Amino acid sequence: MKAQEEEKTQVDIDRIAKNAIEKVKPRATEKNIDITLQTDLTGQKAIAGELLEQAFTNILENAIQHSEGDKIQVERKTTDKNVVYTIEDNGKGIPDSQKELIFDRKFTTDSGRGTGLGLFLVKTLLKTYGGDIEVTDSKLGGAEFNITLQKQRKTKNNN
Repeated sequence: MKAQEEEKTQVDIDRIAKNAIEKVKPRATEKNIDITLQTDLTGQKAIAGELLEQAFTNILENAIQHSEGDKIQVERKTTDKNVVYTIEDNGKGIPDSQKELIFDRKFTTDSGRGTGLGLFLVKTLLKTYGGDIEVTDSKLGGAEFNITLQKQRKTKNNN
C-alpha cells in the first residue's frame, strides 16, 4: 500500500503509540533502554491511517539503534487543532548539520545496514495525513522528534 493511496480516517493515536512501544520493547530491553509513555491513554483521536503505527515504530527503532542512551520518553500534547506526540531520548543527539538531512531520501548514517528510506517515508506519510515531523534537541540531552497530526474534527455525531 502506498502512502498516497491510504485512506485517511479518525484513529486512536494513543492506542497506536502504545502498540508501537510494545512492539519495540523487547529490543529496548536487550539494550537496557527504558521506554516510558508519559500520557494518560484517553483514546485521543487524530486524522491518519493504518500505516501510522509503522511510522511510530520506525522512530522508536531509530532511537533504540542510534541514541546510545538508556531512556526514551514518549509524550502526547494537544492544541486546539492538533495532536503532538514527542519521542525523545537521552542519547548523543543529532548534529545540527544533519537535522534536515535525516528526512531526505537515501540519507543514512549506517551505510552497511540502513537504506535511508525510513525517516523519508515517515515524513512523506505524515504529510499525506496533513501532519508533519520535526527534530530538535531534547531536554533529556538527545534527539526529540515531534509528530504533529490534525485532531479529530467535531461533528454533530461526535460532539
